[in-house]
Amino acid sequence: MYNAFIATRLRRNKNVGDSPATAGASKVATVTARSKSELKELGERMRWSARKLTMADINAMSSQELLWHEAFNENYQRALELPAKLAEQWKAHRFWNDTASPEEYKTLLNEFKKFLDHYSQYRTTTTHYDENNDVLFAWLQDRHMAPIYANLVLAFEANALAGKLWLNPSAISAGKESEVFGTHHHNFHLLIQPQRRNADDGLSADEYFEKNKNVLADKRTPPLVVARQERAAATAAHFANAETNTAKSGSTNVIDFPQVQRGVPPQPDKVSFRRKIQNMTSEEIRRECEIDPSFKDALDQLQWK
Repeated sequence: MYNAFIATRLRRNKNVGDSPATAGASKVATVTARSKSELKELGERMRWSARKLTMADINAMSSQELLWHEAFNENYQRALELPAKLAEQWKAHRFWNDTASPEEYKTLLNEFKKFLDHYSQYRTTTTHYDENNDVLFAWLQDRHMAPIYANLVLAFEANALAGKLWLNPSAISAGKESEVFGTHHHNFHLLIQPQRRNADDGLSADEYFEKNKNVLADKRTPPLVVARQERAAATAAHFANAETNTAKSGSTNVIDFPQVQRGVPPQPDKVSFRRKIQNMTSEEIRRECEIDPSFKDALDQLQWK
């Protein structure tokens, strides 16, 4: 039977339960914390705890909960670093088990070359250089670390301080010796530091100039070119001025250039008048022209002589 009350009551059939889209979702804060103290109070109210986290947990958090864990949970940073550590461990596993791809070997070789560029004192004679490699890579393999630059630096510093490496002081101008062993060299503190050598050290002067031409090249305009440009600009200005002051009538053109004063400015014929002007300031001359029209006329006539 049709019931008009049920049919017209819009809210009767509305679902008031949990939506499948929000069921099981974490609590969402309704207040935005603006300081660390407010963030701490919000965490206590929402019952957040400093627990172990995964990337899935972090991705499911609200912005406020994310800020709370970043401020009060030391496991938050560990969770962020975990994927990179797992990737490095997997890279190390593939390298030490000879299952790395050619591209991975090429990448690791570039990492080792970068290490040699920064620690040129590591290079010694062929025999001792191989010994250094054995010590360095054995240290990394024992700790299951990939031979990337950061790990190579750790291995170098640890084994150099333990006196297990042959080093070359002459490579970094720390001594005349081409190889020393142990930690007793007088410049040992320099032998364990990175030497940021420039990749352009092996270039000749001409090669270095060509490589850095945009910075080192003389960008000034030669004087002859400047003079040529000034003459061209003066010629263009002359013809433009002539075009402006030209009156045409049939085949006749009359150019009436404005008078331009050239040479030494004209001087009054009377010595007394000339001396009077020379002894006056510009302000006095202006005031005299306002008072005495004849004085002004005399000055104007000087411009046309």
